Amino acid sequence: MPNQYFRFKTIFVSLLLIASQLIFVNLSFGQSANSTYKTGKYRNLQVDYDGIGSDPANRWYADYKLLVNYDVMIGNNPVNPDARLLYDVNSTEAYILDTGNNDIRSEGMSYGMMIAVQMNDQPTFDKLWRFAKNRMRQGDGHFAWHVNTSNYQPIDTGGAPDGEEYMAMALFFAAHRWGNNTNLNYENEANAILNVIRTQYWDSGSNMIKFLSNASYTDPSYHLPAFYELWGLWASSNNKFWTDAAASSRAFLKKAANANTGLYADYMNFSGSAVAANTNGNADSGRFAYDSWRVIQNMAMDYYWWSEDSGLKTIVERLQQFFKNQGMTTYKNRFELNGTVVGTDHSQGLVMMNASGALVGTGSLSQEFSSIAFTLQPPTGQYRYYDGLLHLLGLMHVSGNYRIYGPGASALMIDQAPASKYEVQPQVTIVNTTSSTLSNFTANYYITVENGKTPTIRDISTPNMNVSMVQINGNLWAAKMNYSGVTLTPGARVPTADLFAIKYTDNSTFNKKNDYSQPNGADLLGGGTDRVSVFNNQGTLVMGKDPLIKNIVVRARGTGGGEKITLKVNNIAVKTWTLNTTMTNYSTTTSLSGGSLVQYTNDSPNHDVVVDYISVDGTIRQAEEQTVNTGYFENGSCGGGNALSEWMHCNGYIGFGNL
Repeated sequence: MPNQYFRFKTIFVSLLLIASQLIFVNLSFGQSANSTYKTGKYRNLQVDYDGIGSDPANRWYADYKLLVNYDVMIGNNPVNPDARLLYDVNSTEAYILDTGNNDIRSEGMSYGMMIAVQMNDQPTFDKLWRFAKNRMRQGDGHFAWHVNTSNYQPIDTGGAPDGEEYMAMALFFAAHRWGNNTNLNYENEANAILNVIRTQYWDSGSNMIKFLSNASYTDPSYHLPAFYELWGLWASSNNKFWTDAAASSRAFLKKAANANTGLYADYMNFSGSAVAANTNGNADSGRFAYDSWRVIQNMAMDYYWWSEDSGLKTIVERLQQFFKNQGMTTYKNRFELNGTVVGTDHSQGLVMMNASGALVGTGSLSQEFSSIAFTLQPPTGQYRYYDGLLHLLGLMHVSGNYRIYGPGASALMIDQAPASKYEVQPQVTIVNTTSSTLSNFTANYYITVENGKTPTIRDISTPNMNVSMVQINGNLWAAKMNYSGVTLTPGARVPTADLFAIKYTDNSTFNKKNDYSQPNGADLLGGGTDRVSVFNNQGTLVMGKDPLIKNIVVRARGTGGGEKITLKVNNIAVKTWTLNTTMTNYSTTTSLSGGSLVQYTNDSPNHDVVVDYISVDGTIRQAEEQTVNTGYFENGSCGGGNALSEWMHCNGYIGFGNL
């Protein structure tokens, strides 16, 4: 009991701190000035509607409610094991159990990861992610949609992309909350999953996500434009693809909603019409049913975070009015799209999804839906899995604890010449978001110049530093800021802002829209973007991202164990690893450029190497697609053919192209 109480107390205090902390996010591409992404403010609907007050110290009820529910369902609370969803495999892995079907689903694992990162519970997050990565991920990078509970083998090796979507988003948030380490590089893993979603689950004709990799239709609840917008900012590649995907999903959700009820079918054609009954063996495929419950949350979250399309807000309100007309405490869980009742149960998961819709409203209708959420207890019994996870997601939304966690900020910036077409005037305030004191440090403010242009810098007022313009590589330049004599303790910032101007030497138009040079308004710019990097007095990057450093993952295994492989770039050894017999991700970074290869160096009898792929900043290069493999035994010799293979039977290498 004392240990459980201590854990309870610790998490409770951290939740109270969540209420008032400043969450540093990259706001440079935000949409409406009133969006949560722009303001960084999150509504606690218990405060808004039930008179508790806006003081963070008085948020205790909503935070306490969320904490207790989390502890009972995910925290292995022994008091009520009938509500429990999380089960340990060993000291490093755990899973979320589908208690109704007695299996483990990528959906549940991804929801568990999202809930854990929002609750700042890294140990649970890591255990869930390790299980998903070790037990569910398949050779091409996708995740089996469900595995058994006896030996954790796939029941079906096919994937369901809603799991991958939530995993990727949760991994980005984890990277930004907790950082990356050599064993669990969250950001690299997130980018690798985005590549899977984009290449395996996307319909190019409609620019929409598919229900399955081979499906010719979609699932409206898989449309997550709020996530796609963030991927457009944070992904290591294909950023425009994701911002375009957000626009496509918003357009689809508007045309697919029933004009009278607002209801969506579980599965729908890309045109917005419902599929036929019994599609994919689902009797409710053309009805509003279990998958469709989640669509209202997706739309509310998107409008709440981005305020991009008021049409989604209108549909949220239409849906809430429909369910209110059915009876606030009795409405059923399945309907024909015209509103004819099909289901017989009043389901808690649907109630909580409808409650999350209250995020975008301000009137009595929103108050009715959100107030119910705070009265419900954690679901129990055999069928608690789906209701329980949606219960926690909904409760995080309405309590203001489902948040965007962006890259840790290294600078506050304001463009003091926003109307100028010819120069940018960054006003910079460096913030120490590390856990160490910084002294005599430097910072780079990166810009990308247009071909043939040369930028120049003008010092306006820089009391804390000296600034100069340097060319980093090609069109990448930086305003190099030298903070000699300045010391910042953790959490501190320079006492006054520094101001300088950048323009082109030929006085031509300085394109603020299409490069990294434009902070908009009073935005807070994340140091995890390519805009600002901070280096300590030893020249080591401590905040932000060096755009010249590439994150590399080599996924490989040996057949006997003990095999050694080396990653080389431009014929320079970057990292050597000793393999085991399980397919494992090996991570490193490099600023080198040139040809890349993975070399097998200690061949012996009964020992071979299998290289699945390498990932470069999240983009996967499959081994069997590479044209150079000198370690594959063919035609009586190593390298004796033109094999496209992931195998190396003898000392040799697979070439993976230029970095």
